[in-house]
Amino acid sequence: DHLDLMIQIGGENASIFMKVIKNNLDTIEQQHLIFDENTKYLLQNINLVACMEQDRELYDQLFALLEEMETISNEDLRMIMKLSRETAKKYLDAKETVVVLAVSPSTSRVARPRQDIPNLFYRVGAVPVKRF
Repeated sequence: DHLDLMIQIGGENASIFMKVIKNNLDTIEQQHLIFDENTKYLLQNINLVACMEQDRELYDQLFALLEEMETISNEDLRMIMKLSRETAKKYLDAKETVVVLAVSPSTSRVARPRQDIPNLFYRVGAVPVKRF
C-alpha cells in the first residue's frame, strides 16, 4: 500500500505526517466532507508520541481540529479519543523510564533527592487558625 511505503520512508520524521493530516482535515472541514480512510490510517499507524515530541504545537492543533470536526462519526471520534489517550500514556510512560542520575564531582557518589520538602500550605511560625 502507498501509505505504508510513505510511513516507512518518512520514518521518525513525524511532523511531515502531522502536516499532511492537518491539511487533509482542513480540506475535509472546509468542504464538509467525511473523515476519510487515508487520514484515519495515517493517524492509526504513525508514531504519535514522536509527533508530540517533535512539534507539540502542531500536535495540539491537529487534535483540536479533530475534536471540533462536525462531519465526524461517533465511531471515528471514539477512535480519536482512544489514540489521544494511548499516546498520552505512552508519552508519560516514556518520560518516567528516563532516569537522570546526578553525580557529585567531589565525592563521586550519586546525589540523593532531598527528603525534607516543605509543606507549601503551611507557613513556618504561622499561628494556626481556630475554626468554630
